[in-house]
Amino acid sequence: MRKSSGLSAIEFVVVLIILGVIGYVVLPRFISFEPETYEAKWEQTKQTAEQVSETLSNKETYDRIEEEIGRSKGQNN
Repeated sequence: MRKSSGLSAIEFVVVLIILGVIGYVVLPRFISFEPETYEAKWEQTKQTAEQVSETLSNKETYDRIEEEIGRSKGQNN
C-alpha cells in the first residue's frame, strides 16, 4: 500500500461542506445581516446629521465657533 500524505479530493470536499455548514450556522449569530439593523442605523445617522445641520445653521452657534477659532489662532501666534 501507498502511504498517503494529505487529503484526498473526497475528504477535501467533505471538509469544505462541514466548514460551510458551520459558517452558515455560526456567522449570523456574530454578524447581523438583518435589514432592520441597517435601517435603524440609517435612521440614527440621519437624525444625527439633521441635529448637526440644525446646530450649525444656528447663528449663535456659528458665532461661538468663529470666536473660539479666533481665540485659538490668537494663542498660536
